Amino acid sequence: MCSLGGGAIQARAQTCGPVRIDAGLGQLASSWQEYDNQQRRLLRESGLLSVLQIGVQAECFGLGWEAGLHHAQGQREYVGNITTGGTIQTSSSIEQTELRVEGRKVIAPQWWLGGRLAYQQIERDLASAGAVLGYPELYRYWRAALGTGYRLWQGTDSRLLGDAWIGGGPGGRMLLRLPGDDPATLSLGSSRHVNIGLEWWSQRPPEGTPGWSWHLRLEHGLEQIEAGSAQAITRNGIVVGAALQPKTRISGTGLSASLSYYFY
Repeated sequence: MCSLGGGAIQARAQTCGPVRIDAGLGQLASSWQEYDNQQRRLLRESGLLSVLQIGVQAECFGLGWEAGLHHAQGQREYVGNITTGGTIQTSSSIEQTELRVEGRKVIAPQWWLGGRLAYQQIERDLASAGAVLGYPELYRYWRAALGTGYRLWQGTDSRLLGDAWIGGGPGGRMLLRLPGDDPATLSLGSSRHVNIGLEWWSQRPPEGTPGWSWHLRLEHGLEQIEAGSAQAITRNGIVVGAALQPKTRISGTGLSASLSYYFY
């Protein structure tokens, strides 16, 4: 067993800031598009998703650390092209969850640099349309990013911040359950993404005093997942065809409001 003396506790207090807990709600205008190998669009989905997010942030020894969970769910309208001509219209139920950890380092009075690692899971359930039966898909993949931020404006009781992130990740997996067929796991291609955001923060509590603040965030993100490789589709163990996940482009513009509590 070891103990911290008063000097160690005082040193920690001088090098660490408050711990901040965040909780917020928002809306995300979401779009999903898929393309074949000749860059022809196969389908488009668009809709408004409800967002819930929670996180914890701490600053120690000149570094800021943050862990967060972002969850969005709702429905998107689906319009797909049919190979024989025409379109098919239905809807998809969406649940997407991101677990994220990131670190930031202030490099100048108004600038910071950071890194982020995130695990993404997307549940996409296509509704039936007439004689065409719907089916569920489950996507899982990792991605990493580098980012920078800048304090655009500082007032007496609020501030405006901007940030930008760019990154990507290796290929993930998608679990496909087609009607009547055995479950299949398809590979996803590598991904890359960009994200930009603006945040309006209220004044934080006085130094050393627990308390509340709030902030608004407007952001836009764009992600592209390359096509995966073909996987055999079986029915009762017998091969009946093949499937692959085509190139996918996901975009979203979101607005959220969050409350933050600081404690020492």
